[in-house]
Amino acid sequence: MLIYKSPAKINLTLEILNRRKDGYHNIATIIQTVNMFDLITYEHYKNILVLSDIKELKQEENIVFKAANIVKNEFSIKQGVKINLTKNISKILTLIYKMQLKIMNCL
Repeated sequence: MLIYKSPAKINLTLEILNRRKDGYHNIATIIQTVNMFDLITYEHYKNILVLSDIKELKQEENIVFKAANIVKNEFSIKQGVKINLTKNISKILTLIYKMQLKIMNCL
């Protein structure tokens, strides 16, 4: 099993340079990682399976699922992978936000 920590990042600056033909934008940014992580684990599996602690996450619509399928097909990989996403960053940020609201209501 492989375990990967995906760090949170904060944009210190963000400048939109222009719009590209594909609809996305070119940007100039300075980012800083912070000490918060989502966890991603990888295990050998018969096909591609993406699990998450977020119930609303539909596998077929998930960018991780789509990327794993592209890699598998592009490189003719026979074996699959089970990927488990544990979302910690959004939980921490939600908790901080709720705490801020409570503090603001007390003022």
